[in-house]
Amino acid sequence: MVTTAHGPFDATLGPVYRAMRGVAVVAISHHQAATADGVPLAGVIHHGLDVESVPVGRGNGGYASFLGRMSPEKGPREAALVARAAGVPLRMAAKLREPGEREYFDAQVKPLLCADVEFLGELGCTEKLELVGGSFALLNPVQWASRSVW
Repeated sequence: MVTTAHGPFDATLGPVYRAMRGVAVVAISHHQAATADGVPLAGVIHHGLDVESVPVGRGNGGYASFLGRMSPEKGPREAALVARAAGVPLRMAAKLREPGEREYFDAQVKPLLCADVEFLGELGCTEKLELVGGSFALLNPVQWASRSVW
């Protein structure tokens, strides 16, 4: 049995992973692996992408984009603030299904929405590719440790 940890080895999930016996735990980055703190890891496997299946966008939509999850770690608030400060339109798409994501959106991101900062909701694969392909920049202001462990 193998499980891939897609989130942090934090106070909630760290003990669960440490208690697993006979299960190979895989990290998605070397930085995440460095924070495992006693979790027996089988290795690191980075997310993959079939680049041949992704169309090249033209970047001519006249906007920057944000694509991620509606959470402080992914930085949607920071993306909105950067776009507003730079005076560029921003089109945002994000997962917004969990109660915590909704609370964060309502308190931190929704007040920043305006004619130039638009929230599109959660998009399907084709719509994500169109969003990013049409943007002249992807804002990805993640808010986690920036140290690189390669």
